[in-house]
Amino acid sequence: MKLINIIITIVGLLFISSCNTSNGNTTEKVSSTTVKQTEKTYQLKGFKSSCCTGIVNYSLKEVDGYLGMQPNLENSSVTVWFDNSKASEKEIIDAINQTPYKVKQ
Repeated sequence: MKLINIIITIVGLLFISSCNTSNGNTTEKVSSTTVKQTEKTYQLKGFKSSCCTGIVNYSLKEVDGYLGMQPNLENSSVTVWFDNSKASEKEIIDAINQTPYKVKQ
């Protein structure tokens, strides 16, 4: 019985010591860099299914400054967001054109 009381006491102490005793205030270091975000929409040839989205996104991820994309399969288009201080529109178009789904001119 004495051993059980000792084990319970040790487990209780470990539990109490592992609890977060902060007062709820947290600080986070945030970078103060400014992103020059550009949004462009492109019509693509043959862009009609969800697998097309993954292929284009994979290629765009290789471009430094690429921020994200929103596909529209009904219109065969994709809206791309990128930081124009790191990437040019030509780099975005070139990345898309490396896929089977070329930008319509």
